[in-house]
Amino acid sequence: MGCSSTESISDQNKVNQLTTTKNYKALIDIYKSKIVNDPSDWESQIRLSQAYLDYKDIESANFYIDRVLLLSGSNSGKAYFLKGEILSEQLNFESALEKYEMAKYYGYNNAKLYLKMGVANAQIRQYEEAIDLFNQARLRGYDDNTIKNNLAVVHLYQGEYQKSVNILQPVYEIDSTDKKIESNLKIALSLLDELNRNSDPNSTSLVTGESDIDDSSVNDIEYSEITAQEYFLSQEKIENISAEEENKKYYVQVGSYPTFEEALEKRQELVSTGLEVDIRQSKLNNSETWFRLLNGEFNSYRQAQGYALNKQELNGLEYFIQVIR
Repeated sequence: MGCSSTESISDQNKVNQLTTTKNYKALIDIYKSKIVNDPSDWESQIRLSQAYLDYKDIESANFYIDRVLLLSGSNSGKAYFLKGEILSEQLNFESALEKYEMAKYYGYNNAKLYLKMGVANAQIRQYEEAIDLFNQARLRGYDDNTIKNNLAVVHLYQGEYQKSVNILQPVYEIDSTDKKIESNLKIALSLLDELNRNSDPNSTSLVTGESDIDDSSVNDIEYSEITAQEYFLSQEKIENISAEEENKKYYVQVGSYPTFEEALEKRQELVSTGLEVDIRQSKLNNSETWFRLLNGEFNSYRQAQGYALNKQELNGLEYFIQVIR
């Protein structure tokens, strides 16, 4: 009995360590071995689905959570919540909200649920609902800065740039190390400045090619520690900010290097996996030249992200959507 208990504690400590270090591949191996030993271990299948979702293997995550929902014979709020997260990753926000409601019905009623419901509502332009849900998440103890960031982004969605600045500026002044707050504040200030210049008939603006701010990020509700892969929840760009928007193209960027030789070496490595990659030279505002590795070419952010989510060769790679004028 004592040995079994010790092994259980040891296993849990290992899982905690792997979760903390984001070693999702190792977590997948652990939970798969449990399921091999017991195919009706539904809790392990829920955890396996979560590990696959964190690993960005959406198809596998969906496979296991569907098994739980169809075959377990029990109604797990956690399982419905996870199904909602998967549907959100697939940009099916209306169906995601249905699953979130089921999760709440079956007792999964924590702050993260309300946050995710707010995100989904923002994506389908139900802004008042989104704001209410974000505040409900705050009342349930969710991090204040995360809530404020999401509220600010909802205002960006609606073109209310000054409101976004009013929310983010005090947060940034207190803690200037939060890169997500800093990024969204820069976007809000940039869009506010552009709006003011466009409304002033005496003002002029200089188009210099590529923007130093990826203003497609205005369409991202960021609710966790930001990584390249998390720039995927998006709407169509707020329309008519400037005429140059029509000339933008979107790419999946899988790397950027200061020398052509480094870029070429990495490109050859990626091409060997079946991924088509082009090298494009880019001159930054400080006159430095970098060489970007780009896959695909799309007319909208949504097209690019939909492609990336379903491109098997991108699984396990760090990448993000790059906008180029």
